[in-house]
Amino acid sequence: NCQEGAVKPNVILTTHAIFSFYEGQITPQERFTNTNIGNLSFENLAFKTAPVMPDPYCDSGSAYFVNTDKVYATVLGGADFDRAETRLPTDQEAFTTPIMWKGNLVVEDRATLNKITSITA
Repeated sequence: NCQEGAVKPNVILTTHAIFSFYEGQITPQERFTNTNIGNLSFENLAFKTAPVMPDPYCDSGSAYFVNTDKVYATVLGGADFDRAETRLPTDQEAFTTPIMWKGNLVVEDRATLNKITSITA
């Protein structure tokens, strides 16, 4: 239900355990159908053309369907890695320079993002 016309997730992120289980379920004939001559490996695992990739930061038993064209970061004007005045702390022999960055993670068209939980292998 996360596809709307031609807009659909273009990557699926999951845990390494789920990725390994999914990879193990593929028969050898399916693994090597998209090989090039001289290349004995197979392309990334995919579900409906979206590559499935393990992510160490995924919650256990979860898979995230993400459209990377709809998720991005915006930066507040005037806070794009601006440097403040260099300081010398009173009890140290090192200089410090605070760097300002303020931003926001933006998600457009939330219907194209999805999450599946409670996946067991």
